[in-house]
Amino acid sequence: MMGDEDENKIKAFHHIKMGDLPILTALGCGVLYWILESLLHALIFQEGNLFSQIFTPDPHEIWMRLLVISIIIMFGSYVQFIINKRKQDERRIKAINKELDQIFNTAADGMRLIDKDFTVFRINETFSNLIGLDKDEIIGKKCYETFRGPFCHTEHCPLKKIFNGEEYVECDVEKERNDGTKIPCIVTATPFRGPDGELLGIVEDFKDITEREQAKKKLAQHAEELARSNAELQQFAYVASHDLQEPLRMVASYVQLLARRYKGKLDADADDFINFAVDGATRMHNLINDLLAYSRVGTRGNDFGLTDCTAVLNQAIANLQPVIEENKAIITHTCLPTIMADETQLVQLFQNLISNAIKFHGNEPPQIHVSAERKENGWQFSVRDNGIGIDPEYAKRIFVIFQRLHNKTEHPGTGIGLAICKKIVGRHGGIIWVESECRKGAIFYFTIPNKARNYKERVLRIL
Repeated sequence: MMGDEDENKIKAFHHIKMGDLPILTALGCGVLYWILESLLHALIFQEGNLFSQIFTPDPHEIWMRLLVISIIIMFGSYVQFIINKRKQDERRIKAINKELDQIFNTAADGMRLIDKDFTVFRINETFSNLIGLDKDEIIGKKCYETFRGPFCHTEHCPLKKIFNGEEYVECDVEKERNDGTKIPCIVTATPFRGPDGELLGIVEDFKDITEREQAKKKLAQHAEELARSNAELQQFAYVASHDLQEPLRMVASYVQLLARRYKGKLDADADDFINFAVDGATRMHNLINDLLAYSRVGTRGNDFGLTDCTAVLNQAIANLQPVIEENKAIITHTCLPTIMADETQLVQLFQNLISNAIKFHGNEPPQIHVSAERKENGWQFSVRDNGIGIDPEYAKRIFVIFQRLHNKTEHPGTGIGLAICKKIVGRHGGIIWVESECRKGAIFYFTIPNKARNYKERVLRIL
């Protein structure tokens, strides 16, 4: 039976690494050299016996033998270092290859490797699932035999471009599977090179964009339907408001005729009824006019041109001069820019905001200040007043058509003015909002993209 000592020796031997063998071999070679050198001196040169040559050689011989043994051991150590380094590199390369294989096989995109003969020699699982074939049905076949596209055998083929020297090719293409199913893909191709830089083949990556294309088509369809619906709605609002003008004018005329002819000749109830009818016809006339103006913002607007905002503001103030004088309003402004805009609509925008500030003033005379500030993408305008203000809860509601926060007795109007402002600003590519608190005035902000600067730059480039 094997004793414990023998088992320990075997275990110790098994713990010796392969990388340690060169140094052990060098030590063995050194011992063997010592014995052979002693044998040579004892038998051939007759310098003492073998025992004395091995254990008590001449001092000069000792130094020579130690030098040779040191050289042998150093050489063995160097060999051991090279072998260990190589094994470490092999383990590292093996780990890297394993990681790369894992990344390749678990990639979300389909990938295949193609050699110079357009033969597929490697694919990942995603590519196999993408085209609906097993690996054995793909590897070894020509690339165009299992996944065809409109660029195959043409100068636009990504593979041919890579073989002709390009380093990266990307294109959107619709590929066809063997069962006839077409799959929209983003295809990228890059060269696959060996250690010496020689082109060995091509790595092709296929990103399935079927869902994206379907979503894009649905979005385009919804956008088209929405545009058509908006166009029909705007046309309906324009036609309805336009066609209502004539019958309303007739009703208003006859009601006013009744008021002039019979007011005071009938009883008090009759006078009240006539006044209600006249007031209703007047409000309906104003409502139709405002609705017509609202519908014309998107359908009857002028082309954008260079517009002096200071001149536009002065025109709006001139249009409101009777109301300004009646309410003793004070309107000031800073230097305003010249921008690309629809001048007529910009006059209406300032006119509506100033009129709104005057209408909702408090006990003090209205004080309105208009300013503009340069921003990164354009201009931000502000119209500040000292009026009754707005509860922040209704800051968005006031820009919705027909939304009123006060009854017509307190503050007459149709509730369309600010909705028109929002539509005008939106047509210019900007946004409008209000910052206010009750009894603390309000500041209406709106932005206009800086198209004037871009326009000037285009003109300068042309010149």
